[in-house]
Amino acid sequence: MKLNLWPPCLVIFTDDLPEGVGGEAGFLCVWLRPKYVGDEGLLRHELTHEWQGIILFLIGAVFAGMLAYAGLFLLAAIPLAIGMIAHVALYKKVRLYRQRAEVEAYQVQMRYPNADGTYLSLDDAAWRLVNTPGYNLQLTLSEARELLKG
Repeated sequence: MKLNLWPPCLVIFTDDLPEGVGGEAGFLCVWLRPKYVGDEGLLRHELTHEWQGIILFLIGAVFAGMLAYAGLFLLAAIPLAIGMIAHVALYKKVRLYRQRAEVEAYQVQMRYPNADGTYLSLDDAAWRLVNTPGYNLQLTLSEARELLKG
């Protein structure tokens, strides 16, 4: 277990993850399998998901702050609550949001080395986007490659 300072979150190494999953991100927490200690690419992939959630939370917090400043304290709780759950809800329910989130995370992952010092290739990242069952992005390999190229 380690504390990541930016974005602020706890990184926990555990095999208590779904089958075939190397890592997961949750609110202020990243879980990685112990065999991926030192895999900077995978860590950065999951930290990207942390940033995605934090950004939406901060947007909600800004709106909540504006409402609170206007004296609408009870109403301010609504955008704050929406900001807290927005990333998770959008990721689970909106395919295009999930696609954007994963493309961004894989683009980041390809820039950092795996534990063995190699880098995730464009073709391997595209294959994962297309074939990871939980993503359900309905993409072809060529579409995934084009998205990853930016």
